[in-house]
Amino acid sequence: MYIRYWLIKSLYSVAYKKLGSHMKAIAALMRLRALYRAAYSHKMYKKVAYVDGKYYLQVYGPAVPSRLMEQVQADEINRAFPFDEHRSLRVVLLAITTKCPLNCEHCFEWHNLGRAEEMTKDDLLKIIADYQDYGTSQIVFGGGEPMIRFKDLIYLLQNSGTDSDFWMYTSGLLLDRDRARKLKSAGLRGVMVSLDNHIPAAHDAFRGKPGMYEQAIKAAQSAISEGLVTGLALCPKREYATRENIGAYMEVARSLGVAFVQILEPRNAGRYMDKDVQLNMEQTGMLDSLMDEYNSRSKYRSYPIIRSPNSVKRRIGCVAGDRGLYINSLGEIQKCPFCAKSYGNALERDPASVLNEMRSQACPAVRSEMLEAIQ
Repeated sequence: MYIRYWLIKSLYSVAYKKLGSHMKAIAALMRLRALYRAAYSHKMYKKVAYVDGKYYLQVYGPAVPSRLMEQVQADEINRAFPFDEHRSLRVVLLAITTKCPLNCEHCFEWHNLGRAEEMTKDDLLKIIADYQDYGTSQIVFGGGEPMIRFKDLIYLLQNSGTDSDFWMYTSGLLLDRDRARKLKSAGLRGVMVSLDNHIPAAHDAFRGKPGMYEQAIKAAQSAISEGLVTGLALCPKREYATRENIGAYMEVARSLGVAFVQILEPRNAGRYMDKDVQLNMEQTGMLDSLMDEYNSRSKYRSYPIIRSPNSVKRRIGCVAGDRGLYINSLGEIQKCPFCAKSYGNALERDPASVLNEMRSQACPAVRSEMLEAIQ
């Protein structure tokens, strides 16, 4: 109740400050409420993650309360009730390496892996500074396997500003308690560890390397022990996407004590390009329903929060290239990891021009019924 009260009070306070009118502030809050209900199937999710003295609602969201959360709120108010032409970014996914010793069957960076590193640590630092200056609330390191550049990760965290939260996506490789402690001390906020099956042998086969299930579990435990916000990222193959399997997976997630589970459905990109891998409508409907159940029903209160970008996309449309973007391991800017079109190199283009171009070539529009709801 405290978190919900703070969010509403903070939203109203920010809206009134930006819009200068009680009526406009209330109208903005009503539009945001309608958008939330459309995105989450009219369910008022009751869960919040509490980690290291702070509360979290989203994988792609700052702590509550925090200055960064107020920045996110101001940006959402601006979208619902425009008061400024500048719209900031919620998240930048930044691939920092072309290196990875795994052989994952779904890798969206597959065609770039093994190449010489295109970006030095100072190149990466410049990109981070550019997007922080633009108003990006969260920067997420990926790869390849980002832990391959562990020393550079520490350098980037120690030499970047405090205007963003920093997270990392990892297979779990090389992440033990000592490295987790050093990353946390340098400024890392959270870690998403890839775990794609609750059966160890099946996960290892998916990742193309023996022992990766054990390594992923160890990595998650290490991150949790050192006070990092920790989640599991699941790519459910078609044969795995059943209610029974996801239920078993959530039992593993609960036993570990992770804050989040993020479901990333297989897409026709990278190594899966031109392959028949996408889930059918029955399976996506089941995943949408499970997300709502685990996040809103009291009997699942002890389980992690489930987040699914694809579920939200099905309900309100794609926000890639608007609230977030992806910079691949060669420095090329894309709307998301699955949209291969390049908008130029991040070292050569400023964020404002990139976002203006992306927003003029938007992904499929927000659904008409949602648009009607927020008018």
